Amino acid sequence: MKKHYILAGLLMLAAAPGFAQVKIGAAGAPDASATLEVTGGAANNKGLLLPRLTTAQRNAISNPAKGLLIFNTTTNEVQTNVGTPAVPVWSTTPVAGWNTTGNIGTDPATNFLGTTDNQALSIRTNNTEAVHVTADGKVGVGIAAPATKLQLNEGGLRISNSTPLANHAIHIINDGGGSVYNDNIVINTYGSVTRPSIAFKSARGTFAAPVNSQAGDNVGNVFFTARTNGGEGNVSQITADYLGDGTTPASRMSFSTSEQVAMTIDSSTNVGIGIGDPRTKLQVDGGVMVRREKNISHSNGTLLTWSTVRSGVGEAEFINYNGTGTGGFRFYDLDPGTAAFNTNNIAFIAPVTGAYTNVSDMRVKTNVNVINDGLQKVMAMRPVSYDFHSGRTIKNGVVKFTDNDKVVKTIGFLAQELAKVVPEAVVIPKDPANELYNVSYATVVPVLTKAIQEQQAEIEQLKAALAVAKADNAALKADVSKITALADRMQKLEASLGTNTAGNTNVSK
Repeated sequence: MKKHYILAGLLMLAAAPGFAQVKIGAAGAPDASATLEVTGGAANNKGLLLPRLTTAQRNAISNPAKGLLIFNTTTNEVQTNVGTPAVPVWSTTPVAGWNTTGNIGTDPATNFLGTTDNQALSIRTNNTEAVHVTADGKVGVGIAAPATKLQLNEGGLRISNSTPLANHAIHIINDGGGSVYNDNIVINTYGSVTRPSIAFKSARGTFAAPVNSQAGDNVGNVFFTARTNGGEGNVSQITADYLGDGTTPASRMSFSTSEQVAMTIDSSTNVGIGIGDPRTKLQVDGGVMVRREKNISHSNGTLLTWSTVRSGVGEAEFINYNGTGTGGFRFYDLDPGTAAFNTNNIAFIAPVTGAYTNVSDMRVKTNVNVINDGLQKVMAMRPVSYDFHSGRTIKNGVVKFTDNDKVVKTIGFLAQELAKVVPEAVVIPKDPANELYNVSYATVVPVLTKAIQEQQAEIEQLKAALAVAKADNAALKADVSKITALADRMQKLEASLGTNTAGNTNVSK
């Protein structure tokens, strides 16, 4: 019966505009702010039953008025047309929930988006789950069972900032230490082709309109920070700087420790250790220690330094710490892929004495021939004194002396001349117009040795001939002495005969 009263009251309200305010379900005047007030009835246990329509039936309403209210039985929601009659937009009326246009008067201590029971929370777009929050607080984007506090699946993460940040864009804090995994960043890739990478990308301009980088632009850094003297400081870092003009990839990378640049790789791929502008593929400011063992000390190893032992003289120093071995320096010149053995070295500097030696074992020599013209070759050599120029260039056969040329007065041979006499002692360049000749003075030694031997043989022959001559001379001298003695005897005899003859003449007279 009361339903009829309510319907009658609504009909009366619609048909009789003279009734300014209507109250249904209880006696008394309606609320002053309401045109229609519906109460819960005398027992306050009744409600307002809206038109119940399916989504299809709702959409079939012709020109629904803005503010038209229905209950959608398809979605089980109270819906209001917040659009226009021509273009209706059906909005769900929240019940103690979050409005799509925002809420007012909320208290973060009591108002929240989520569940109050042990159930997960799902956020959907296009009726497909986009974000899943598990009951224990793990957030999955694109995944329904995240394994960590935040897990992204089938997508990436981008952080965009148009103005400088007051703090880090990503900040991992491991407060309390613990496991070695607490603050690790790990990239795992699987498949037939993988390329795990960390990229630092830098450009001028904006993300929407990037502009080429210019010389001096920093393009990336990796900082290692420690707390010292009550504050944080970068104790080590890796820095990359762009050096080109916006059209070339020229760049430089520096590695620093203890706030000092330890290594630099420049735009020419030259590597400098302890120096910021290396001029060769590897330039070291300090000594280089080469060792076989792990524990580096001066008890066993090879040290290459410059002007360290005798400071200021500009000498290259090659130091061998022989440890418990015999020591020495061994040199090899091998084809690529050939291993070094104790039998294929080309030279050796002996320990203690420093004697420079070459491999000369007769067992590795064939086609051995005796030199027969040593003295002839020596006589054909032309030893000279000359001014030797240390600073020189040669191009197309023309030699020029540089500004830093140093001249030393010395003696030796002229390579081109010596090549005609002892070609084995001269290294003839492949391109004589642009390369210089070299002389191996040690190779001349066998020729000199043979010349001395030949000369000594001649001396021995002359000595033998001289001995014969001396013997002949002694015999001749003996003969002369005999002849002289005989002559003396003859003279004495003649003298004696002459005296006797004179006496006899006197007597006869």
